[in-house]
Amino acid sequence: MRILVVGSGGREHALAWACARHESAPEIVCAPGNAGTAELGANVPVAVTDGPALARLGREREADLVIIGHGRIHGHLGRLRTNSYAIIREAPCPVLSL
Repeated sequence: MRILVVGSGGREHALAWACARHESAPEIVCAPGNAGTAELGANVPVAVTDGPALARLGREREADLVIIGHGRIHGHLGRLRTNSYAIIREAPCPVLSL
């Protein structure tokens, strides 16, 4: 399984860390990521506000799941959904939304 984690803060590190601990040992790609996420997988310098580039990155890396930790990407969710990614994101209320 390949997982794309979008964002560069502590939340994204925690999400990537939790995914990396899974017994299936998924491949983790973070955009743009941080020093902590670099220890868990690959960081790719794509801005969280660049929806087209994130969708392209997901296609190129053949992501099975996109986890969005950063709030500024919410305007680009449609573009990611168009690419048929399974998406987990922060919802307006503190509940994960699929």
